[in-house]
Amino acid sequence: SDDEESNEENAVGLSDTDSYVSEFSQDLAEYGADVVSVGINGPNAYAAYVYIGNMLAYVAAGLYLLATTNVPERKSPYFKDYYDMTTAVLKVLLYSGLSAGISVAWVHLLRTQTRKVVWMTTLTAPVVSVGMAVWAATQLMLVPGVEGLLGYRVRNIIVIAVSLVLAARFAWSITQRKQEIERSVDIIQLACTVLLQNKELYAFSLLLLALYGSFATISAIFATRLPLFSMTEAAPEHMWGMAGFLFVTFAWTSAVFVQLQRIVVSSVVCQWYFHRHDPHEPLVLHTLQASALSALTQQLGTVVLAASFLFAAKTLHVIELCVRTVVSMLRIIPVSLVTLAIGRPLHMADAWSSYTLVYAGFSGRSFFASSRTVTQLLQQHQLMHAPVVSLIKSTMTCLGLVVAIVFGYVLGVQAVTSMSMHSAFVAVGSSGMVFALQQMATHVLVCTVEALVVCYAIDMEVDSCHSIDVVERMARV
Repeated sequence: SDDEESNEENAVGLSDTDSYVSEFSQDLAEYGADVVSVGINGPNAYAAYVYIGNMLAYVAAGLYLLATTNVPERKSPYFKDYYDMTTAVLKVLLYSGLSAGISVAWVHLLRTQTRKVVWMTTLTAPVVSVGMAVWAATQLMLVPGVEGLLGYRVRNIIVIAVSLVLAARFAWSITQRKQEIERSVDIIQLACTVLLQNKELYAFSLLLLALYGSFATISAIFATRLPLFSMTEAAPEHMWGMAGFLFVTFAWTSAVFVQLQRIVVSSVVCQWYFHRHDPHEPLVLHTLQASALSALTQQLGTVVLAASFLFAAKTLHVIELCVRTVVSMLRIIPVSLVTLAIGRPLHMADAWSSYTLVYAGFSGRSFFASSRTVTQLLQQHQLMHAPVVSLIKSTMTCLGLVVAIVFGYVLGVQAVTSMSMHSAFVAVGSSGMVFALQQMATHVLVCTVEALVVCYAIDMEVDSCHSIDVVERMARV
């Protein structure tokens, strides 16, 4: 239990590295069938069982949609709706695949041209925002007959306002954080060096991205049957409930994929950092296999619990962005007040849940036991909310946000001009999926940085040094 784990920590006194990096991490050095027992019997197992039950219900709902609906014939009046919906879903998958390719290429380029890519990514946000505002304003002036298109004018005015607000915000942030951006380049270079020494981690991230793409494709197939399900007798009572359940489960599972990557990367980086010079050190691939097996069995409950916090935090973050946009446009109250009341607590909660799962990957302990230890550890050394780490996360988010906005704007123009609900679905769905895949593809770098921060904090706590390069660079975060 959590109390027993805390008592063990107090008994040991947390006097050396081994009291922070438990036998779970050290056992990975002897990868084998007996190292990690297969079975969901680890900490926070209740969360794993709830999630598995929910996924079974998700699959059952999808199979029910496939079994109770039939593809209409061409002569049927429902064929056009089904065809439009299927085409829209295929477009979303196509644009999502394109964005995933862009993300993978960006990460590969980042490993070789770190400083240039970081600065280009940082400057892309204000430049693209200004470009979108200019484009929207040009459309208002040049499109013939625009005076009679009220919806078109309103949409362009909103795009101009939001783009200028984003451009001003990004430009101000860059001018205020030049030194932090330079320091973030050093940390990203460090993370890329670690990934080059553990190339299997990058391959694992690509595999996880492919699995997520397969899950998204299956979910898209289920979504294409929703219009047909609306024509059945049960539709009036269950249509929106079914759609809501599928969407929430898809978003929750997306968070599980993100946290699964975080805990596996953390376990491998921990093993590399503390045990890479040990005699008979196993191959990175063996460590990766053991970590992935543990994450999918013993630690699945911890992963699901962390994913639940992430899902809730991201949902509230979307609400916060909407509130900030409205407030900045209407000038009701200062935007800084919204950031202080909503944004700051969300930022702190996100860092807390991320580092908690990182330490759970180090130690194999439960979510809340890991939370107590790592929170005390990082706060003691002022690393919980390190500005440089926050900037790195913002840079990764900025990349996904810019690409998603560009996709959403280009596709949104088609939706407004065609007045098609399916085109609007393509615009919204593509933007969301583009952002999600961008985050998945670049997440391996963020996870590596977070793991190195905790490794550095443990070294500081026990007055040790397992990597001079890591200690020197982390001292500037």
